[in-house]
Amino acid sequence: MNKKILLWLPLIGIAGSAFAQAAPNAAAAAPLSRAEVEKQYEGRFRMMDTNKDGSVSKTELEAAEAAAVKQLEAARAAKRTEFFNHLDANKDGQLSRTEFDAIDSNPVVAEPSANVIAKLDTNKDGKISQAEFVAPAIAGFNRLDTNKDGILSVAERAKAQPGR
Repeated sequence: MNKKILLWLPLIGIAGSAFAQAAPNAAAAAPLSRAEVEKQYEGRFRMMDTNKDGSVSKTELEAAEAAAVKQLEAARAAKRTEFFNHLDANKDGQLSRTEFDAIDSNPVVAEPSANVIAKLDTNKDGKISQAEFVAPAIAGFNRLDTNKDGILSVAERAKAQPGR
């Protein structure tokens, strides 16, 4: 069964778990402020807004998605190699690559950029402004900030992680 990965979720951080996992391992054990989240997503927006007009067009979004696909595919390849090496305990190279690749054969599939724009473009001008881009991340942050102090505590972030 193929899983559809919504590439724009990592781009904009709508999912609550994105806040729980916003920083790798040790940093995830630290509180995260609303200002830090806003700064992170404003930086991501600026990277996507390649012509610096204050909006992310369909073309810019598609380019960002293509870059995200490449990055995800490269990360998957590195994990497959690491896992292969881990499985090959005696290091004789006898685990076939075909068998190994079958373990993680789900393709990366992007949601059509028109759908992403439709979800984020609240003023319906056909582009995503910085405010439209950051708003879902802040809404997600606010949803997780249960005590409304403007900081995601370690406990609040842990509650947002799947499986906890």
